[in-house]
Amino acid sequence: MLKTGSTTIQHAFSGYDDGRLHYPGIGQNNHFPLLANLGRSLVGDPLEPMHHKGGTLDPAPLVHDLLALIERDDRSMILSGETLASGRLRPPHFEALMEVFHRHFDVIHAIAYIREPVSMIRSIMQQAIKTGPRPFDPGGFYPNYRARLGRWVDAIGAAQCDVIPFDAANLHDGDLLRDFAARVGADGPVRAEPARNRSLSAEGFALLWAINPRLARHTQAHRKEILRKLLGYGDTPFEIDPDACARVIAARRPDIDWIESAMGCPLPPYRPIPDAVIFRSEDEILGYADGLGVDLDALAQGKALRRHSLVQRVKRRLTGAARSR
Repeated sequence: MLKTGSTTIQHAFSGYDDGRLHYPGIGQNNHFPLLANLGRSLVGDPLEPMHHKGGTLDPAPLVHDLLALIERDDRSMILSGETLASGRLRPPHFEALMEVFHRHFDVIHAIAYIREPVSMIRSIMQQAIKTGPRPFDPGGFYPNYRARLGRWVDAIGAAQCDVIPFDAANLHDGDLLRDFAARVGADGPVRAEPARNRSLSAEGFALLWAINPRLARHTQAHRKEILRKLLGYGDTPFEIDPDACARVIAARRPDIDWIESAMGCPLPPYRPIPDAVIFRSEDEILGYADGLGVDLDALAQGKALRRHSLVQRVKRRLTGAARSR
């Protein structure tokens, strides 16, 4: 299962350079970890390791190289990272970055593509459980548009912020990459093939939810290996209870009004995913995982995805029957 967005832009434009506009290839395509570390460096906070292709990068020389580019290069620069619009970029680090940007760039222009909140809740929840157990609470995964984007509007001005509904009807030629190229003044992407930014299927999501508590005692590398297996498992789409999401959204009307004002139009409509499994509670997720018949203990230990043996399946059915009496 594939999705598109910031990863697609980063994959397509990394390395772009037409002599006046370039996309720095420092560290990794997603610039957030590098920019966050630059912000830390500017205020004297310790740097955090940067993970790339299964390894770890020393951030110090990369931060040095980026700052040198900002200070000495006359070309316009594309910096991309979805998490730049999140609380993970702490206020002191954001303010330090803005000070450097204002000092060295004549114009700072932000581009944000905005997904409707139901799909955004599903996406944020899916990303969150990749790092550990989470409660089933759609409200906890609401995107909080103003908290994410408001400080950018305050720092550089609304006129310098393109806030675009992430919907084909609002994109140049109905295409994300062509739209982005037109907005930054690029000739086009370096590579036209889409990035393989895979999302979890209903099967993968439910299995990860079920084994997440067991992964707490394992290393991050072990968790990534489990994720690699689950990202390729199953092909059933899923939704997080649309009715619960609708209640969450209704309770955040001022935030919806703010983002729609920033866009100058309504948010894209919620479009149900055909044939999707709908998860309305943690019990439903765990029940779905159980129904797949996968040996969860073996999966949590990093072994190949496999079904329970015949003896194990009979024992599980007998246990389930006993509990239901």
